[in-house]
Amino acid sequence: MGGAPVGGKAHVVAADVPVVHPAEQEVLDHEVLGQTELPRKVHEADLLVVTVEAGVGFNESLQIAGQRIGGALGQELRLTMQENAMGLALNEALGNLLLRAETPGLRSFIRSVLQGETLGVSIGQILRNVASEMRKRRRAFAEERAQKAPIKILFPLVFMIFPAIFVVILGPAIYAITDSLK
Repeated sequence: MGGAPVGGKAHVVAADVPVVHPAEQEVLDHEVLGQTELPRKVHEADLLVVTVEAGVGFNESLQIAGQRIGGALGQELRLTMQENAMGLALNEALGNLLLRAETPGLRSFIRSVLQGETLGVSIGQILRNVASEMRKRRRAFAEERAQKAPIKILFPLVFMIFPAIFVVILGPAIYAITDSLK
């Protein structure tokens, strides 16, 4: 029985499989999970509240949210649940999530959950409070942007729109005045 050794074939096949180490994973940008996704985060927090209050466990609730949420946050939730499925405690997996994507909303969510589990507070109540806090942040962010809008509109208004209006309104009047003076 000649032929190539089986180990050689397996080595060639295994060499084609890319190896990804957790340390090489890209750390998410602060803006990816920051204010740009804030409106979506409120709905996702509500999804967690509804699933937990419906009787689903917190781990399963995070899995459901990870499957239904798109974008960077959904990817991070799925990665966190994969870490948990591989044997990492949920507290450690959430801590790793915080290290990968540290944003104010995510930080308050994870710290609230960890503190609630430590103190034995109902996870449903914690999630309701976090969702309420996120709504308040979203409203404050919207009000802040609304207060900045008039200042941002001022310069285009003064330098682009007013000159055009003056030409349209005063142009015929100036033409009539110069015509009557002749």
